[in-house]
Amino acid sequence: MIRERDPHRAPAQTPPAATGTGITRHTAHDRDALGGGAAEPYDPRSPMKLRVERITEEPQSCAFSDPVADVNARLDSGAHDFRFVGPLDVELTHYRAADDLFFDGRVRSAAEGTCARCLEPFLLDVDEAFEFVLTPVDAAGDAAELRAEDLSLSTYAGDEVDLAPLVEEQTILALPTRALCREDCRGLCPTCGVNRNAEACGCAEKAPDPRLAVLRGLKVGRA
Repeated sequence: MIRERDPHRAPAQTPPAATGTGITRHTAHDRDALGGGAAEPYDPRSPMKLRVERITEEPQSCAFSDPVADVNARLDSGAHDFRFVGPLDVELTHYRAADDLFFDGRVRSAAEGTCARCLEPFLLDVDEAFEFVLTPVDAAGDAAELRAEDLSLSTYAGDEVDLAPLVEEQTILALPTRALCREDCRGLCPTCGVNRNAEACGCAEKAPDPRLAVLRGLKVGRA
């Protein structure tokens, strides 16, 4: 879910975790201080790396914030008109069934885009739910073929899993395919270039080419 936001308003601060919800919020400093204690499934080097052996059959919930440098690098490498300006705030529940690892959660952040019509910058609040399943590489063959259409299925190898690429992908998929400050954006006047959302320019609308009138009257039937 995405909500357009006033570009002059500062990004909302992340509220502290509510007590009694089963969710624990950690910062990178907190995880370093923990030093990878036995009760923590996290690798203290990264907030999105979890140790496989410590993911249990009993669902566990956590929350943490991750920097946006990597996800912005992915956006810069593609044809995207957005950049994230706030951290990725992630709430996550994970558990296992045999060797399969199950994750579901929600990612929240703030992104800045440039409107494709009026060329003005604007802010979006990004709030997206996600879920995915990781299965061991050695056991993934038949399952991957049977569920190739299931984008939530992925694989892992080794003694830890890195959720960052998966969460970043879900965050990018939450962005609109076209950057618009609002659905009814009037854009720029093609004659004088004024932003028609902010003021009226008085320029006459350009009449359509009369040579195309015959095409507008055509009805295309299906074969």
